[in-house]
Amino acid sequence: LGKPSGFPSFIKFKKVTKSRQDAAGFVVEPPADLARRAGTDITTYTLARFLGSEYRKGSFAGQVAIAWTMVNRLRARQKAQPSNDWTMLKLATYTTKYGNKGLYGSQENGRVASTARDPTDGNLYVATQVLAGAVSDPTGGAVEFIDPTDLDELAVTKPKSYSMNTKQFIADRAKRGKEVLAVAGAKDLLFFRPVA
Repeated sequence: LGKPSGFPSFIKFKKVTKSRQDAAGFVVEPPADLARRAGTDITTYTLARFLGSEYRKGSFAGQVAIAWTMVNRLRARQKAQPSNDWTMLKLATYTTKYGNKGLYGSQENGRVASTARDPTDGNLYVATQVLAGAVSDPTGGAVEFIDPTDLDELAVTKPKSYSMNTKQFIADRAKRGKEVLAVAGAKDLLFFRPVA
């Protein structure tokens, strides 16, 4: 498919780890072991897995926007629930069905986003740059994102897991006090931030 736009030339888009999943969609290897194999810390690796699972071959701008959305979501949870010790790993592994089992996996079990796929060096590069503050937040504080095409398809093919299509999702988030926005360079995504 070619190289996504905006990445430096030294990025090769090679997986930095190879993990295995069980039948329930959980990655069986502990997150700390995978981060160690990737040569990074657990927070950076976890954010890279979000990107590798949700937007693997997307543009640099889109990956930066998604990474910032997850950072903003984590900060919002930490502020709203300071006693729950929210970390990027807990945000990634917490499921509505199993609680904090502590393993990466698919979104089907009620995760905020999928972490089922291994990240590439490109995903790891974006995560590192965002967490270091080397790139600013293009979303202005977004805490959620969707791919409208994917959401509309999932609402038809998996209605038990995805009960809203894009139009319904936007209306629902407006009721919750969030506005929708697009980000330059991430034309296939929509982002949602709290109304100031």
